[in-house]
Amino acid sequence: MYAGEILLSAQKPPQVLLEFERAGKQGVYRVSRLCKAGDDLFKLSASAPLPGLEEYRGYVLEEIDPYNNCVLFANGVQAYVGQLQGDASEESLRRIQIRETILSHLEKEQALFEQGIKTLSLFFIDEVKNYRQYAPDGTPVLGRWGRIFEEEYQRVLEQLAPSLKPAYRDYLNRIPVFKTHNGYFSIDKQGRSVNSATRRGSADSDDASAYDLILKDKERLLSFEEPTRFIFSHSALREGWDNPNIFQICTLKHSTDNATQKRQEVGRGLRLCVNRQGIRQDASLLKEAVHQVNRLTVVTEEGYASFVADLQSDIKQSLCNRPTEANEDYFFGKTLTDEHGQSLLVDKHAARSIHRCLIRKEYIDDNDQVTDLYRQHAAENTLEPLPGQLAPYSASIYRLLQAVFDERVLQNMMQDGKESKIETNQLNQNFASFAPMWELIRQQFAYTVSFSSQALVDACIRALNSNLRIAKVQYHIAKGEQKTTMDPSVLQCLEAFTSAKTRSGLIALLPEFQPQYDLLGKLAQGTALTRKSVAAILQGISPQAFEKFSQNPEQFISQAISLILEQKALLISQTIAYTPIQGAFSQEIFQSRQPVGHSRALKTHKHITDYIVMDSSIQSSVEARFALDLEGAEEVLCYAKLPRRFFIPTPVGRYTPDWAVVLREGVAAMRLFLVETKGSLQQSQRRFVEEAKIACATALCSQQLPQVHFCVQNDFKSFKDYVLSM
Repeated sequence: MYAGEILLSAQKPPQVLLEFERAGKQGVYRVSRLCKAGDDLFKLSASAPLPGLEEYRGYVLEEIDPYNNCVLFANGVQAYVGQLQGDASEESLRRIQIRETILSHLEKEQALFEQGIKTLSLFFIDEVKNYRQYAPDGTPVLGRWGRIFEEEYQRVLEQLAPSLKPAYRDYLNRIPVFKTHNGYFSIDKQGRSVNSATRRGSADSDDASAYDLILKDKERLLSFEEPTRFIFSHSALREGWDNPNIFQICTLKHSTDNATQKRQEVGRGLRLCVNRQGIRQDASLLKEAVHQVNRLTVVTEEGYASFVADLQSDIKQSLCNRPTEANEDYFFGKTLTDEHGQSLLVDKHAARSIHRCLIRKEYIDDNDQVTDLYRQHAAENTLEPLPGQLAPYSASIYRLLQAVFDERVLQNMMQDGKESKIETNQLNQNFASFAPMWELIRQQFAYTVSFSSQALVDACIRALNSNLRIAKVQYHIAKGEQKTTMDPSVLQCLEAFTSAKTRSGLIALLPEFQPQYDLLGKLAQGTALTRKSVAAILQGISPQAFEKFSQNPEQFISQAISLILEQKALLISQTIAYTPIQGAFSQEIFQSRQPVGHSRALKTHKHITDYIVMDSSIQSSVEARFALDLEGAEEVLCYAKLPRRFFIPTPVGRYTPDWAVVLREGVAAMRLFLVETKGSLQQSQRRFVEEAKIACATALCSQQLPQVHFCVQNDFKSFKDYVLSM
């Protein structure tokens, strides 16, 4: 039994495509059927007057779980999508691979058809005879993989025909099945295809090869007039064959332990495709859609996890010479270029400035690793110029940071193609109830802030005098002893040493051995204030507070920056004023343009789209729990998860509230922003920035959107308590 795609619809209960065996007069044969909860495979495998197959007794479909991508039967068996259950012959496995490749091909082809981009799929096979054989008279006949391909192609096409767009369906109907696939192999002197292991120039081969044809006529292959779309090959790696429009690769052979060969096979499809005019479909043309269009699907006999693990391990090994840390040494000696082409060689001082600036921006962490915040800002194109003298070279510095090898990026390079898909996420009937609120909040605004420098200086002086908590530099000594007798289990459990004894003491910092600090410069750079303002703050604090600098300079600088930023954010939020400007957000920002995997998609009934796409998997998402509470609350009329393309401008960066909720009449105020704050790598600075953004959002609502209430809550219960207290 094989579980295929899970299908979801707003009008129907979930269904899953199951393939299983059925008894027939001519013997047992395989069938596919869309099944729902309650279906019994034992009964479905029967064919009157023959009873059902005993192997399916007890296989009553109990639950279809799209979020975990599996189905559960009443007998306790759990089957995951894309995996075979029970005995499976090689032919059954290959048939499934071929079918999944055809399904993926047609889905991709329909998406690219109107763009004039030809879609090709490549099958790697062990032996030519599995695709093409010869009758005694020399007539070519299909081998078993070729025969299965034609059977499955016809079957899939019949199933999908009603859902295909008319123009694309007509295109497919014009191509006979035997013309839609072909094989490219070495050819012997009798014109028969042979495995490419046969050396050219030997007695059994000549230099003629179908590869010559495809290399010479690549333009023909990429035209829609050429019917060939599926290519079977024994030696595409050996012969150096390449084509930019390979979107599916299927390995109809036993997986190899040769990681290099695996990467080379995948590499046959890692090309930027071209359209019928030969124009390469790159980022300059497609913008954000470049990764969606140029996506490769690999269909292999391996499980997804093992395939990805092996491939990522090989990629990691091939990138071993790339830097892995964005430390000072990484930037030292590099050449930066500004927008006018002027160059700057990074010396030790500049390298240190760049490194510390990126840490303060939280673009690298304490271990010199690239952070999620940098990747987010880079993806949203919201990277801000670096301060001071580094500003003209910001783009060049960010390019260097992008070049640091980040292992976490590999985790996002591939996704499981068997993950269930939902349809494009369009606005639903709930948007009519949400529309009055949307008309209010879609307006765009600009802000102004006005506070005196002296007010900021005075506030910072009070904060530093009251809140500086500087610990003296300490040392810790830990002492332990290795056990005299050990066995392997002790070593394995890391118990080879006795418990450590520790003692601590204070380090006296002698002035002659202390490094020299540019205290004004460090504080000015960290707070984006002028050196004059910073000097006024330091001159105004008490001698006792300033003396703490000598106790622990680094901690003094770090705390002082945080406290000054806190006061700066507070003054900004107290004096900010918003005014409407010309421009408004479009409702299109809510619509997902691509199918989304169900591990991050939550089916809803009150949301303005049928699904909510979470930032992480549903199981680990706080947002998902809150959304489920909204779904179950009678007082909630409708709601929206606000996308990042909707934002409130603030002096400390763009701010996007998490939710917009509309409550029913008679319960409380009708319209609400609900904001859920998120964690950060550096909690101290993050708190001040987030609090400033929240204060700005509160100011916007009170000044320009009095009908909209803004609040910050941890969960739905606290939100309800807030509503009832209004």
